[in-house]
Amino acid sequence: MSGSRFPVVRLSEVLGSGGLRLDASYYVDEAREAEKILSASGYPLEPLGDLAERIFYPSRFRRVWVKSPEHGYPYLSPNELLYFKPLRVRFISKRTKDAPNFFAQQGWILLTRSGIIGVPIYVTEPLTKYFLSDDLIRIVPREGIPPGYLYAYFSTSIAKALIRGQEYGMTVMHIEPEHVKPLPVPRLPHEMERRIHDKIVMAWQRRAEANKLEEEAIQELESLLTKLSAKTSQL
Repeated sequence: MSGSRFPVVRLSEVLGSGGLRLDASYYVDEAREAEKILSASGYPLEPLGDLAERIFYPSRFRRVWVKSPEHGYPYLSPNELLYFKPLRVRFISKRTKDAPNFFAQQGWILLTRSGIIGVPIYVTEPLTKYFLSDDLIRIVPREGIPPGYLYAYFSTSIAKALIRGQEYGMTVMHIEPEHVKPLPVPRLPHEMERRIHDKIVMAWQRRAEANKLEEEAIQELESLLTKLSAKTSQL
């Protein structure tokens, strides 16, 4: 309607670029503005699906918890991954079906896919030992694509707006691999992408080093206190 104060979505958009989506969030101004920024940037755009060997998440599974690493894998949920340092370690049974599919490899990118969606996580070597929830989309970058650059891009407000435009759900929002595969990724000159990648890798390495130093300090203090307690009890 001409002069309407409400956004207008043409039927051609629903049938074409909208992919038959009827949910209003797909057509929000925030996502459209992000698309305009990318288009006006002058950089060539490639869909994420062309930059990745695989974009997936494992099938849902029955969670069987065990008490020790002897019978289980250390487990992290998406919420626990978002902490600078995981607050606890739980163990999930080694008998879990298709368990190897739940582990990520160094250099992969993870995206939270439900609740608070689209939060990126860069997989470093320490994270490869954890059994990770199916609520994380795994992005396996194609050879030659700097994973740190992809992580940096998905950390921008522009990429987050595009992802929010793809979410669906009533009470808990979700995204699926097919929603992120078409997302446009600006391709910068190789040396610029590599420089951004190197900074991201350095940042995550230092994060891992900080966690290790903190853990060593805590263990040292616990050991000193335990020894002091043992001596005191002998008096």
